[in-house]
Amino acid sequence: MAFLSANFWLAFYMQELQGLDSLTVALHLLPQAIAGILWNIIAGHILHVVNNTLIAAIGGICYLAANLLLAFMRPDSSYWAFIFPALILNVVGADFQFNIANVSLWLLSGCKRQDLIDLQMYVMQSLPSHQQSTAGGMFNTLVRLGSTIALGISTAVYTSVALTDASMADPMLKYQRAFLVSVGLAGASLVFLPFLKIGTQGHSAPASDTDEIPLPDLKETGAKSDK
Repeated sequence: MAFLSANFWLAFYMQELQGLDSLTVALHLLPQAIAGILWNIIAGHILHVVNNTLIAAIGGICYLAANLLLAFMRPDSSYWAFIFPALILNVVGADFQFNIANVSLWLLSGCKRQDLIDLQMYVMQSLPSHQQSTAGGMFNTLVRLGSTIALGISTAVYTSVALTDASMADPMLKYQRAFLVSVGLAGASLVFLPFLKIGTQGHSAPASDTDEIPLPDLKETGAKSDK
């Protein structure tokens, strides 16, 4: 929620207040994409070594630090001092926590191979045919619900501040308040960390290329469920 909301308002801020065109904004946001690839590789190599609760905590702290940087920057602030480190830190939280969540669901479902798969398709194929549409709907709803709620809250805050006299005097104020919504969401996530007990996940030994992901026979599963 903090990640997606902050990204939306950051792009809007660079276009409206800094007057950058869309291509320049894309170039300014490019470090986040590059860092995302690197952090994903790092996460894949440490999930089986480092306690995943600690990794989740690092991700949550990085979310908070990134959004604090955005909340305190000014229109004339240096890109390298505020936006650039915020992009790098924000994607740490996204990649670390997303990898932990994916692997947790993966291992709980009984999958043994340690390479990337489409989690949604696996969840759907692991269920009887008459439940697959329900599983797909629940998966997509939960993935998008968080971003929708966060963006709705931050938009309401942005709009309410934009209508005040203070915002007329300080155009940055409405963006600061929108970024503070992400700060609050990131901070709220840290409250739940003490209750998160995961441990390490995965295996240190690489899986064989001949290993196959054991998926159930949907016809057989459907026949059993009918009986």
